Parts: sequence; C-alpha cells; structure tokens
Amino acid sequence: GFLNGVTFITQLNNLYNSMSVTERNRVRRVLVAGGYNDGLKDFDELTTAVENFGFRAKNLFPKAKIYCAEIGWSKDAPARTQIYNVVMPAYAKGSGRSGMIYCGNGCYVLHDYTLIQSDNIHPTINGQAELGRAIASYLKGDTFDCIMKWRDLQMNGTLGTFEGSPLGASLI
Repeated sequence: GFLNGVTFITQLNNLYNSMSVTERNRVRRVLVAGGYNDGLKDFDELTTAVENFGFRAKNLFPKAKIYCAEIGWSKDAPARTQIYNVVMPAYAKGSGRSGMIYCGNGCYVLHDYTLIQSDNIHPTINGQAELGRAIASYLKGDTFDCIMKWRDLQMNGTLGTFEGSPLGASLI
C-alpha cells in the first residue's frame, strides 16, 4: 500500500533504479493500484502519501501519464466502510493534488463476492482476471467496466438480500 510494508513509492524507486535510461525514457504509463491495505490509515496521512507518490512518479517518468486506481474491497462490512469512507476519498484527493489521473470505481469490480477469496481480502484467480480486464479497459478508454456501484445497492427487508443494477462506471 501507500503506507504499508514495502510502500508503493519504495517499489517505484526500486523499479526506476533497475531500469536503463533508454527504458526510463520509453515509459508512457505508470499505474499504481491499491486499497485494502490502506484501509486502516489516517485520511490526511494517506492523502499525503498518494500525493507524494504522484509527484515522485511524475519526476521519475516525465513523459508518462500517471494513474491511481483504488481496487480494494472486502466481504467484511467494517473493511468496506473504511475503504469507502477513507481510502477512496484519499486516493482521489491525493491524485488530484499531484496531477495523477484517478481511476474511479475500480473497487466495484469486486462487488461480485465470488471474485474474493475466503480470507475476505484477496481476489480469486477470476477476480484478478476481472481486475486486469477492468484496468486495461480503463487505460484504453478512461472508464471502468464494472459490475455495480456500491451507492446503487439497496437492501431489501430484514433478510439482507441485496439488489443492484449493472452499470457502466462513471467517475465519482
């Protein structure tokens, strides 16, 4: 994540240092995608970390478009709440401040819970494929093709069944 373990900025620096000047000059897109691991972080601290990544990426790869996607989700309600209330807004704000392109609605790919492993965190093989397809779709046309938007889910009665309308994603 931006603030967890080997951070995204550390990974970016390591990648840059492993490349030749010719390879660096050919980079046209840099995409960072995270979410769940940043879920328990402070909003301001996370926003600053996202912003710092954006500035660093632009400095290292001045010819590249820099993208930030929030792709984390969970079957666990408290984790989803943190992602929705802290991570998504921090990623969007930090992206905007640093000039990164924020890829909104990435987390909605995993609203099909069959795409999340039993640990409630990591995508299954099919989930990874769907995330990859959605990110590729975004990079081709600047829109996520997602399953449904969280805000469009409605709870029906006390049984907790959910209904949602499939949507083409729009930026939040």
